[in-house]
Order: sequence, then structure tokens, then C-alpha cells
Amino acid sequence: MFMFIRGEVRAVGVRVLLVLAFVAILANIVLWIIALFRTSKLGDNLLFDRDQLVIYDRTVRPEDIKAIMIKGYFNPIVGLLPHGKRIVPVEMVFRFTSDEDKGFADLKNWAERNQVRIVHRSFQRWI
Repeated sequence: MFMFIRGEVRAVGVRVLLVLAFVAILANIVLWIIALFRTSKLGDNLLFDRDQLVIYDRTVRPEDIKAIMIKGYFNPIVGLLPHGKRIVPVEMVFRFTSDEDKGFADLKNWAERNQVRIVHRSFQRWI
């Protein structure tokens, strides 16, 4: 490999390229481990209260939610989009792991009772 520096060509050491490749691969592995850890939390506790929703021990009020977004048809993922955000935070993403029909019925009833809109479309989430 050659690099152009101040009008002259210098050879870049193979070791430098190998170190850069190793760092890139290591960073990729760390990001995958973080993503797997976060997705393993899917399916934890979700509690519907009359005027709040408790997800992963975090309380969310209806006035803080812009929309409830549902992504996918088979084994769908649900995200709570906060006001003022474009990307659904990962701590507000969940999936019903058991009795999916009852979960979606309860979610729909809670959303109607608290005037939160439900939209069926793809959404982005951070890792």
C-alpha cells in the first residue's frame, strides 16, 4: 500500500494495516455483543396501569408517548416513540413472547383509554 504525503509517496507498513483491521474487527465484535445483550432483554416484564405503562422497571406516562409503533407481522416488535424523538430508544422496545394476541389486545385497550395512537410501520431503534 502506498500513501501520498506532501508530494511524495510513502509505503504504509503492513503492521499498521493489520492493527487497524484488528481494531475494526474487535469494535465490531463488541457492538454485536452489546446488541445481543440488549435484545436478550426483550420479553421482560410489561405492566399496563391505568395511567402509565411500566416497561423494564421504567415508568412511561401516556403524555410522554407520541405513538406506539408496531414493526413486522410475524413476531412483531413494539416500540414506544417519545415526543420530540425520531428514533425509538432501545429501552422502549419490546416484544410479546407469550400470548401475543392478549398482549396486543391489552395494548390496544390501554392506548385507546389514554388517547395514544398506534401505527403499524417500520421504525428505527438505536442498537
